[in-house]
Amino acid sequence: MTSLNRIVFISSLFVIVLIITFRMLLSLTHLEYASNAASASLNSFTGILLPLAIVLTLTGTLFEKDGILAAISKVILTLFVALVTLFLMMVSGIGFCGWSHRETAFSNKENPSKTIVIRDFGCGAMDGGPTRSAVFMVNPVAPGLNWTVEVDTLKLDTVKWTSLRDNNQKQP
Repeated sequence: MTSLNRIVFISSLFVIVLIITFRMLLSLTHLEYASNAASASLNSFTGILLPLAIVLTLTGTLFEKDGILAAISKVILTLFVALVTLFLMMVSGIGFCGWSHRETAFSNKENPSKTIVIRDFGCGAMDGGPTRSAVFMVNPVAPGLNWTVEVDTLKLDTVKWTSLRDNNQKQP
């Protein structure tokens, strides 16, 4: 294996691990996309990059000593995995249910980008029942990514937060 092949192979493995770790963080933690545009951009980017990285792993798995049948098998298997991954990344980006932002209720006095928002959960046209409302603290952690946690506004320290709601509106 040449040094260029080794660099491409190790870089491909690094990208694969990085994307899988990122997707797991989105699924298992309070980390979420800041907007639908951020979601679409990052999902498109990772949806193209992951299958490409899988194909580039061929630089570390194909060897001169491999027979023609072994080489063809490795290429076909790698292309199949890349296509399945591309399909799964496209399908995972389609979602019918989710949280929608209804209103920003509070803003942090020290960090105005940190907010408390009211959200509604629904499944669009598929949903026959009422939407579920909840209050979340939204803290931007990176461009396009927020850390969100459900909060109780009754336990809110009003010294640190500024209300952005009209006093005549009902609390959720």
